[in-house]
Amino acid sequence: MKTLYSILTALALTVAGAFNSQACDNSSFTLNSHTDLGGGLHEYTVTFCAGRGTGGAEGQTGLWAVMLDGGATFSSFPASLTSPQTAAVYGADNSSYGPEILVYDAISWPVNSTFPFPNAWTCVCGPAGAACVTFTYVTVGAPTSMTLMGAEAAGVGVPPYGCNGNPEMVINLSGPVVDAGNTAYYCLGGSAILSATVSGGTAPYTYLWEAQYVPAVVGTTANVTVSPTSNELYLLTVTDANGLSSSDYKSVVVYQPPVANAGVDKTKYIGYGSQSVTLSGSGNGSMPPYSYQWSNGATTASITVSPNVTTNYTLTVTDARGCVKQDVAQVRVLDIRCGSNKVYMCRNNSTSCVNTSQVPTRLNQGWVLGACGSNKTDEEESFTELSEETMSTIFPNPASSQATVNYSFTDDVTVTVGVYDVSGRLIRNVADNKAIVAGDLNTETISVSEYPSGFYFIGITASNGEQIMHKLMVAR
Repeated sequence: MKTLYSILTALALTVAGAFNSQACDNSSFTLNSHTDLGGGLHEYTVTFCAGRGTGGAEGQTGLWAVMLDGGATFSSFPASLTSPQTAAVYGADNSSYGPEILVYDAISWPVNSTFPFPNAWTCVCGPAGAACVTFTYVTVGAPTSMTLMGAEAAGVGVPPYGCNGNPEMVINLSGPVVDAGNTAYYCLGGSAILSATVSGGTAPYTYLWEAQYVPAVVGTTANVTVSPTSNELYLLTVTDANGLSSSDYKSVVVYQPPVANAGVDKTKYIGYGSQSVTLSGSGNGSMPPYSYQWSNGATTASITVSPNVTTNYTLTVTDARGCVKQDVAQVRVLDIRCGSNKVYMCRNNSTSCVNTSQVPTRLNQGWVLGACGSNKTDEEESFTELSEETMSTIFPNPASSQATVNYSFTDDVTVTVGVYDVSGRLIRNVADNKAIVAGDLNTETISVSEYPSGFYFIGITASNGEQIMHKLMVAR
């Protein structure tokens, strides 16, 4: 190597005084393609350009060479190359200086100092141009770099590489080293970021991320965001500007979130019973311990609340891995008061206003708290009336000409019976202060033939404060 450097340097010193050193500024050495031929052989196609700079002198080169690094040697190469502008023929020699060095020099180099050298590799291409030639050679082993060297007759340059030490005369063939990072963990419903770290090689790089378990290309940039629904393995392949590639794998582990349960929906009755309800939340199905957060700020699994209006309570359960799941429980609030110490109750579509002391008995008889219809929509409400076991019935319902109301009370009372429209306005008084004997079945027949089709209410009010309200549909 020292012999070649000495020869090239000596030649450069011989001619450097006659030419401006800036003339080589546009010289270059580039890789066009690389093919792995197998068996340790590699084929490279390169372009050498003898350039001319701003100094005004013609770029001339009488001797130049390609040197392989990394232990690679030349296997085959063109025996000669011809200058694209002067037709000077350059012969190849890779035995005089070592098998890793390919030297080209002019076969008919004139031994004189006449300027310009007529057979030199000459650029007459303008103040900022270059004369170029492309050729292919094969190496034994893959070099880590290839360096273009030459005698600087205002042309290519001198060792250690190229034009006045400019690195564009070196082709770096050390491939990239890529790291896809450590295994990523995330919770289902979230996402993971895949990030590539690259060192070495020659920029710019191209990136390819590929899912392996469910095959798919998921990204072509250094960083990509993925959201698999189950564990996945990703292959990252990075290719540099010289076509050299490096790969690495990254695993993504997907954690399943916990099962959140805010408990069953509850109902609070204003006028009867406890004015507080307890919601019993829980978490399971993933990794304990679990933490709890309710929408009202509570952080215990179960909470006791006393809303005055219907309220939804959201429970957020977080497991030991940080995975989160939510559930909602509703506390429905019904104001069932119909007087002092009296509440509405419903049985088989019949509403009654009863003393709170009678509620347990009525509940055992199948009555429910609240006026009929308060726990369901009109569309859900049935108009089929009830058995004779009830304390009040109405039939037929719907009615077209007349409806019959049967009712009884457990006390001796007087009652008033009336027909009301949907606004609550009394439109007919059916009975007024009628005496009722406890336990007797009483019947009222009401003509509805003159009423327009629609909803009406049959109201029965007793002197002991009890009320029965029937919804009646008139239809024709």
